[in-house]
This record gives sequence, structure tokens and C-alpha cells, in this order.
Amino acid sequence: MSPYFAPLLGGMLLGAAATILMIVNGRTAGISGIVGQLLNGSKWMEDAAFVLGLCLGPLAYAIVFGNLPHVQIAGSGALIALAGLLVGFGT
Repeated sequence: MSPYFAPLLGGMLLGAAATILMIVNGRTAGISGIVGQLLNGSKWMEDAAFVLGLCLGPLAYAIVFGNLPHVQIAGSGALIALAGLLVGFGT
């Protein structure tokens, strides 16, 4: 199997989920907003299902393909933390 298959499939599934959420509910799939609304209590079932789906995605992958792909992250922890903060600040 090509090493590009899993990332491509994951991106397509995430894109499809975001598109369906926008079409059905008129909401974007921004994780910050969804978790914030989950903590506020508004539409908590819908938001909990979305977050649970994100968390259970790797389990579904492991069941279908037999294991999780090996992921090696190159870069310093500080740089990765800075990137995460910048992305979070943008949302």
C-alpha cells in the first residue's frame, strides 16, 4: 500500500465531514468552536458526537487495517508547540 494512501483517505474523510456539517447545520468544523460550545452546553449532543468521532477515528482505522501507521515527527518540541499556538490563535 502506498504511504500516501492513509493521509489522502484521512484528508478526504475530514473534508467530507466538514462539508456535510456545513451543508446540514450551516456550521464550520472548527475544533475550537465545537469544543467551546460543548463546554457551554449549547448543542452538546451534536458537538459531543463530533469530538467522539474524531477520537474514535484512529480506532476505526486500526480495526479496518489491522494496526496504526508509524508516525515519525521531525522537528523540535518547541517549534511544534509554537505552531500549535499559532494555529489555535488563528481560530
